[in-house]
Amino acid sequence: MADEDVNGTSAIEQTEVVSVDEVISPEVAVEAEEAEASEEIDSPEVVVTEDDATELPVDVDSNDPAPEAEGSTAAPVVPAEEEPVAPELPVAPKSAQQKSAAPSVKVEAPGPVADAITKKCTVTLTMPKTIKVSRENQAFHIGTKGTSCLDRVEITLRRASDNLELDSWNIYGSDSQYQTGRVTKELPSSYWINGNIAGKYVAEVSSRSLNYSWANSNNLSAWSDYPTINIVNKTVDVRAAASAPLKLQREISGVRLTSTVTRFDASNNKMIALPNRQVSLQKKNSAGNWVTKKTVTMNWKGKYSTLIKDSKKGTWRAVLPANSSAFGATSAAKSVVKKSSGKAKTKVSNEYVYNWSGPSYYQGTVKINAGGGYYKAPAGVKVRVQKKTNGAWSTFKTVKTNSAGNVKYAPTKSGSYRFVVKASSTYKSSKSSSKSYY
Repeated sequence: MADEDVNGTSAIEQTEVVSVDEVISPEVAVEAEEAEASEEIDSPEVVVTEDDATELPVDVDSNDPAPEAEGSTAAPVVPAEEEPVAPELPVAPKSAQQKSAAPSVKVEAPGPVADAITKKCTVTLTMPKTIKVSRENQAFHIGTKGTSCLDRVEITLRRASDNLELDSWNIYGSDSQYQTGRVTKELPSSYWINGNIAGKYVAEVSSRSLNYSWANSNNLSAWSDYPTINIVNKTVDVRAAASAPLKLQREISGVRLTSTVTRFDASNNKMIALPNRQVSLQKKNSAGNWVTKKTVTMNWKGKYSTLIKDSKKGTWRAVLPANSSAFGATSAAKSVVKKSSGKAKTKVSNEYVYNWSGPSYYQGTVKINAGGGYYKAPAGVKVRVQKKTNGAWSTFKTVKTNSAGNVKYAPTKSGSYRFVVKASSTYKSSKSSSKSYY
């Protein structure tokens, strides 16, 4: 412990400083350090921060000002096999640590920071809001703002409900599609798809990297600095595409609308029927608005056929609402003419059908035209079967059309036969050609 002299100055009687090989006094500490530093060959410079600085113990009176440092000298370094390690210095009393000025040191610029994301390279990717899956390896597009700083970015689509990863795609800065503003990617094939893939998917950045040349020219590292990736439309709605084509036919009693409604099944790579779903049948009014005239339900095969009483011309469409597995669908607009005035026209065919498992027969198909072209007659149209006898036609039987508009008759005697559509209050009569039977 230092003793105070009569002038109030501190005098150090004895202080032990442990060096590597010997004990030295404070008076020769500087000389020892300079001697050791001169013997060091190619010793690296040790950078000392304020927190690491340590001074020799000095007794200081609390009323006296702290002594000012005259300069800074790098701490002695003991060479090691891998890196230099500074020897331990004696810890000064707390009061001296608080009042002594830290030596002035040179702080070197730090290298690249691990996982540093730089805004110098900002890449904007625009994901599609929806992906309608209508075939295997369904294509979709990602909008790009092609900046030359990008080497590669990997985008993953992960379903929000159960964390299912749909797939990952790499986008390369050297790709011409990236540079022109739109990159085309594809969904995985049915081999990799297990079950229903419908859902809301979140676009994630799985990995990214800077272009090596660009990073070097911008004082960055391609190994530890990374581009900023901005994703527009991060949530992508992926569902199967549906189809609801519409067929219109002007009939005597109104407009017949028919369709088979389907959706794509990604696991089997084909369109499948949508049973028991409802479809709205709409007609455009004079103001140009679509008005629902009827709602129908498909059968188990996804089919429907319905007749709406409407004698006027107009434009129609079918609207299938969306559900959790498939997007909705709207058919193309179809037009129908107004019902013709007066009775509808008819025609009937006559064809001899050879039946190897039973008696052969004549078959006729009845068609009606109410102004929009010929269509197969509904069930129940009466048709006369006539035979020519002694040069005159006579009716010997009357049959009715089935649901396909067909009639048939199996003759048992030779002669000439024909079908004749019996006229009604809504359609005219017509005759088929004659056929001979031997």
